[in-house]
Amino acid sequence: MSESLCFLNGEYLPLAEARVPVLDRGFIFGDGVYEVVPVYERRLFRFEEHLARLNRSLAKLRLPEPCTREEWLARCRQLVEARPEADQVVYIQVTRGVAPRDHVMPAHPVPTVFQRRRYCPADGYRGSPSSMILQPFLPQFWRQRESSSIPFGRIAVPWTPPEITIRQRSGT
Repeated sequence: MSESLCFLNGEYLPLAEARVPVLDRGFIFGDGVYEVVPVYERRLFRFEEHLARLNRSLAKLRLPEPCTREEWLARCRQLVEARPEADQVVYIQVTRGVAPRDHVMPAHPVPTVFQRRRYCPADGYRGSPSSMILQPFLPQFWRQRESSSIPFGRIAVPWTPPEITIRQRSGT
């Protein structure tokens, strides 16, 4: 179970048992933010900076901060400790939560909070068959890396910006 342990709305459970309602605004509109915290040698890397960016992202979308610094830290540590790998990433996602299917944002949202960890070698994905190459010209909001919204604002269709190309590696 610890391989797939996650945190969803106040409880730890196996990832396979986690359920998000279909009326969650993150599912319907991409209305939420995410943050990824690298873990090297079982230590959260620049946790304070990642948490600050998460909070800035929440503020930009006018989402309430659903937990304190101590709560985020405790959950991240518990997910990391559930597995023996030294190098991991902790993924944090916060959406506006469940609301009637409408383009008007709810006045008092109850955010959906999701966290999980996964193995990630310290050298990244070298040796994997595919890699994503980001071209030098990126939209301004990507270069600033000030927020991580889901996905690209509110685009609700599968879309790959022309600045991103995915190519097969040639055995290197």
